[in-house]
Amino acid sequence: MLSGPSAGAGGQFDWHGRSVEVIDVWEGTIDEEMTKLRKLVERFPFVAMDTSFPGIVARPLRPLSEGPAKLTARDVEEYHYQSIRLNVDVMPVLQVGLTLFDASGNMPPGGPVWQFNMRFDPTNDLASPFALDQMRRTGLDLERLSREGVPHSRLGEVLMVSGLVLVEGPKWVTFQSGYDMAFLLKLLTCRPLPETASGFAEQLGLYFPAVVDCKCVCGSVKRPALSGGLAAVASALGVPRPPTGRQAGATSLLTMGTFVALAKALGTGGRTEGLADLVSRFRHKLAGLPAAPTKAAHGGPSSTRGRTTMGARRR
Repeated sequence: MLSGPSAGAGGQFDWHGRSVEVIDVWEGTIDEEMTKLRKLVERFPFVAMDTSFPGIVARPLRPLSEGPAKLTARDVEEYHYQSIRLNVDVMPVLQVGLTLFDASGNMPPGGPVWQFNMRFDPTNDLASPFALDQMRRTGLDLERLSREGVPHSRLGEVLMVSGLVLVEGPKWVTFQSGYDMAFLLKLLTCRPLPETASGFAEQLGLYFPAVVDCKCVCGSVKRPALSGGLAAVASALGVPRPPTGRQAGATSLLTMGTFVALAKALGTGGRTEGLADLVSRFRHKLAGLPAAPTKAAHGGPSSTRGRTTMGARRR
């Protein structure tokens, strides 16, 4: 999760021994690019994901408890979720980055990374003034986002029929992704987030039957000791940052590289732990939030609770 990136800085580059192309997706190209992505997801079912958004604008006002002595882990998780909910409900996401790969860590031919540039109106959409200033300094083309950005409802619609959500096959790979997954749920449901952290966890399990947060994996790695954000963890594991900077597409690529490196670090006898096994071990626990209940995490698309149908989306 990185806020305040430059937009529209796609292109080809060499990274970590492979050729990569960041594909900027706009309103006029979303159908073409989603067609490509749908054809690939069956052979490359791992989906590294990151979002970019315009900062943090609010914090919950209500205290967690009557005093520090009564503070519980559940209090902390609930407060963190309420911070996420408060911001995600009132702010738009700016970019969504997706990197596909297979169980061996291989990307599709050409190394495509999709960077969806979303509709954003700097005049009317809520954003942190500091983050907005930083975005301008880094060259974010706010005018192009307002003209050509993908409408949020449109990305939600194409994701619903993409084969990426509400089915068991895809395995979503993230890093410290409470905000990231919350923005995706908002896109998919076109509704405010659930009122409680437990409600969010259940809805997450329905739409994303297999999701792992690499931050939760880090504590199981003995050497090297891993702490800090994505860039620090990736560096400790020997994974270089892509040259395109702090953008959702490049960060989803870095998330993929970090996940594969974590699997190697957790392997025994010189063998890499299976990527699917790693997802199964840590599925549905996002950093700082409660895990999804077992029924939701494994119920898959057969459950209809919390799901918005396409008909409901049109109303």
